[in-house]
Amino acid sequence: MAGRGKGRNVAAKRHHKGHRDAVEGVSKNAIRQLARRAGLKCISGLSCEMRRKLLKLFLKNLIQDAITIAEDNKRKTVTPMDVAFAIRWQQVTSRGFEY
Repeated sequence: MAGRGKGRNVAAKRHHKGHRDAVEGVSKNAIRQLARRAGLKCISGLSCEMRRKLLKLFLKNLIQDAITIAEDNKRKTVTPMDVAFAIRWQQVTSRGFEY
């Protein structure tokens, strides 16, 4: 075993589940709570996968717009104001953030 030293204090390799999307971590209850906040009374259990795909698409577009705004301002760091402007740019109603 090249590159591991003399064999002392070698940590055991752990098993891991592999790579999966972060959107898969959004639980059914979290989707249900968002739907309730939006005004829905009940949702179908089969629609959770579709809602996860829509959430992933929305976040992808939002992050892409926020990065574009930061690059236009000649910055490498995306600020919360960039995200707020990206939300307004997509014409999504947002509450609780003044810009």
